[in-house]
Amino acid sequence: MNQLIIVYKIGESSLFKRFMMFMKGYLKIRIQGCSPERFLNLCNHKCIYLWEIRRINDCYEAYVYVEDFRKIKQIVKKTRTCVRILEREGFPFFLYRYKNRKLFFAGIVIAILILYVLSLYIWQIEISQNVRITDDQILRLLSEYQIEPGIKKSELDCQLIEKMIRKEFDEVVWAAASQDGARLLIMINENETAQKKEEMPKSQDIYAPYAGKVL
Repeated sequence: MNQLIIVYKIGESSLFKRFMMFMKGYLKIRIQGCSPERFLNLCNHKCIYLWEIRRINDCYEAYVYVEDFRKIKQIVKKTRTCVRILEREGFPFFLYRYKNRKLFFAGIVIAILILYVLSLYIWQIEISQNVRITDDQILRLLSEYQIEPGIKKSELDCQLIEKMIRKEFDEVVWAAASQDGARLLIMINENETAQKKEEMPKSQDIYAPYAGKVL
């Protein structure tokens, strides 16, 4: 009686390998006949990759790549076995199932392209930690240098933006600019004198319900 030499298990595959399996396309097959063990051994000898091999009663079930399935015809004849396809999985079969939905796939491709193009630009500018200097002042400064929502990320120089803000506003002692997805984040730190001036209450008249004298 022939013995099975090697068994592959899909559980041992890496995530990348699973992805490649999906892209190539694979089949679940059932092998039965006079000598299914000889069939499996010959597949191994011919470097035809089989995995998840299971014996069920007098037959075997396994998975095989679509491209390798075309190579087993001679082995089937030689071993007098019968191979039946049970399942079809992977990207090639996915395309085949939806081949008549061209507009659907065209929409997916266009949506992906639009998202990719949008990801190349800055769409929001956020300013934080400013006290005396307003957001509008900083936005106007950036606008003078064509730094506005819709600018390409590749055209941004965060270090230059930081130097520009420190140069324009004397009260700024520290500035940081960074990209976060489609956002340009700007943080500034004003000197303590500027903050104290902002926090100091304005002078007001004193009113009293009775006449008196302030000493």
